[in-house]
Amino acid sequence: MSKPMTPPPAFPSLMGELLLLLGQRGERLTFRLITEAGLTLPQWITLNMLHWVGVQSVTGIAERLGLTNATTSHLVDRLVQAKFIKRTEDPDDRRLKRVEILAAGRALVMKMETLKQKEWESGIAQLSAENRMELERAMERAIAELKEKTASARPWLEKRAHALETLTLTKGRKNAGAGPKPRKPLAR
Repeated sequence: MSKPMTPPPAFPSLMGELLLLLGQRGERLTFRLITEAGLTLPQWITLNMLHWVGVQSVTGIAERLGLTNATTSHLVDRLVQAKFIKRTEDPDDRRLKRVEILAAGRALVMKMETLKQKEWESGIAQLSAENRMELERAMERAIAELKEKTASARPWLEKRAHALETLTLTKGRKNAGAGPKPRKPLAR
């Protein structure tokens, strides 16, 4: 059995630089939209989590963000007041509160995904056809390998990838970008 190839020391720097070049404009758009929506970065991350992962408990959100339950509860209160999410009592355990994204929150996340994708596409479009094809093939192989190795670790990545693929395929159609409605598992 052959030993796996170790990436050259420059690889992480090259990947970082590529992502930086592609993401610069999208990053500015992200922060502008977050600011316009009156959100903090933890609130934005929470909206994304609820969109891609589904219904969570306040404790589940706190654990994922590395925050206390009290801080997370306050964060959730502000998102509820802004009508981006709703908090309801868990029907199986009244002590738990279920937190789920509402249409306004989902629309904001998908608006951001659409804008970010357009920015990445415009960046990649600047490459020659040959370099685009070579990059695409290399990324497809890397993604397939990483999916195989991390399949059980992060199942929501599959859902996110499917939603982004759906977004790409539905461009130009009515309600494009709405994405599939996520499942509603409850993290306790």
